[in-house]
Amino acid sequence: MRKRRSAEQWQEILARQKQAGWTDAQTAEETGVSVSGIRGWRQRLKRRAERAQPLVEVSPMRPMGELRIHLPNGLIVEVPVGWPIGQLATVVGLLRVL
Repeated sequence: MRKRRSAEQWQEILARQKQAGWTDAQTAEETGVSVSGIRGWRQRLKRRAERAQPLVEVSPMRPMGELRIHLPNGLIVEVPVGWPIGQLATVVGLLRVL
């Protein structure tokens, strides 16, 4: 019967794998999980960690009131102060996934 594991249990499995220096196949054999399960959960947990990062760093750029927004993926967006916050949030959200 297939056992369902929580995200925390998968984190523990992947942490043990890293500490032991096991390959995915060795981890599967040691823990009784599938190689595809290990790979799938590694990607899922990576995406969760990326979403948990602070969204943006905002800093004043020029005295004329522009902002420079540094996204976690390395993109930089420059916008004038007073730009509608809804539009700014939409643009930053779209660019963040690039």
